[in-house]
Amino acid sequence: MLKQKNYMKKPIKYCENPDCGDTIEYKSSKKKYCNDYCRNHHGYKRRTEENLEFLIFKNIIVR
Repeated sequence: MLKQKNYMKKPIKYCENPDCGDTIEYKSSKKKYCNDYCRNHHGYKRRTEENLEFLIFKNIIVR
């Protein structure tokens, strides 16, 4: 009788950048983005949304 080996399946993770949504090759549980571009682009979009009122105020003063 052969013994079956129980291997753990690696979980499927998806990139947290909503514009991307690609799957991530599982290396670490802390990895959230598929590459540096997605990480930086998502941070840029998040910061511009958070600081939108300051950007609008700056554009009003400049004009």
